[in-house]
Amino acid sequence: AEALKVAKQAAAAFQAAGDQLSEGHALYVVAKSHLQRHNTMLESLGGYEMNTALLPKEDPREALKAAARARMIFRQVGDVGMELEAIHTAANAYLSKQDYRDALRMADEALLLARKVKDKQAEGSCQLLCAQMYAVQARWAPAFRAADASRVLFEELGNDEGREAAENYHGVLQQAAQESGHFEEQKPRA
Repeated sequence: AEALKVAKQAAAAFQAAGDQLSEGHALYVVAKSHLQRHNTMLESLGGYEMNTALLPKEDPREALKAAARARMIFRQVGDVGMELEAIHTAANAYLSKQDYRDALRMADEALLLARKVKDKQAEGSCQLLCAQMYAVQARWAPAFRAADASRVLFEELGNDEGREAAENYHGVLQQAAQESGHFEEQKPRA
């Protein structure tokens, strides 16, 4: 709570001073802090197994507002890496609001931006983000394709940590898809 307060004060001070880049960074911290507070509350109330409709929506909304403003600033100053981070945070804020369509839209925007600037590392991370956004919608085929694309990109880059993260997520996807009955639906009917 204290970090959130300080980050908000810093964002206001940087805005007043006309320091856009520092304001963008402070807003990014505000967004991340709101999401962290939301996730902490979610975990304390029993995690994702509980009825998330009972959770207050203020933190995801505030995270989204701060991330959108930070993204705009980073775009204006030409900091593509931080713009991608802000988009990623916005996708997670939409996810926290259970707005899965906009969460996927943000993930797709991040992926397109990474491809536009030819940042293969960011593209691999964005593919993994897309896989997660497809998975929450039980869209298993595109989730598996995105996770596989992420793994291949990280493998080509020699990024063992990224490759392992993609492989691990592929395993999580398989388990989730199996639990949802996805593979049963794929079996040919006799």
